Amino acid sequence: MSKYQIRPLKTGTIVVDKGAYITRGIDLGKEVKIPATAWYLTDGQHKIMVDIGMCQTDLADWHHPGSWQEPGEAVHEKLEALGVDYADIELIIFTHLHWDHCHNLHMFPNARLLVNAREYEFALNPIPPYYKSYEHHKLEKKAPFVGRTFEKLDGEV
Repeated sequence: MSKYQIRPLKTGTIVVDKGAYITRGIDLGKEVKIPATAWYLTDGQHKIMVDIGMCQTDLADWHHPGSWQEPGEAVHEKLEALGVDYADIELIIFTHLHWDHCHNLHMFPNARLLVNAREYEFALNPIPPYYKSYEHHKLEKKAPFVGRTFEKLDGEV
């Protein structure tokens, strides 16, 4: 059995209201900064990503005012710093399709894309409170996953 190395990649910083997003009512109004992450996995032969991180600063700031991506934090730059050609990524496993997990998808033309089937359907047609999370077309945005082909998984896999 192959052993995989797992590398966390910080792809930006998201500014949120702690009480609204993290502690559900406790510390409402307290601003906190959380890292946007993606994960690179390899056994020396296979190149896999779990999520691919967030977008550039102007769009991140639209999602959560004050959020940003430093120079060098874009997922392709993080991979290049590891000596990995992002075009060589074979597989991307998406935990979900929010804006901070799936940006720069166009940079991975050769990757198989895996997502839970229910998440995929919800991402395409979310309820209004989630329009912004999925960059829904009713907000005059185009989510990076629109038009891409995904392998959809059912249940707990």
